[in-house]
Amino acid sequence: MVTFVVVLIAVGLIAGAIARLLVPGRDPMGILATIALGVAGSFIGGFLENLIQYHTLPSATSTPPV
Repeated sequence: MVTFVVVLIAVGLIAGAIARLLVPGRDPMGILATIALGVAGSFIGGFLENLIQYHTLPSATSTPPV
């Protein structure tokens, strides 16, 4: 789990920095806010991916636990 969080932070830092470089002109957010937004987006996307990949709903034909 710690590795997952570290990877999300690293991806978010890179995504925020790239987004800052690609958007031309002045931006009301500073570089730290842009990078923080990238980290937040990375966490949201990573946890959603984790929920989709590793958690499934029980099927209608499965028997409930006793």
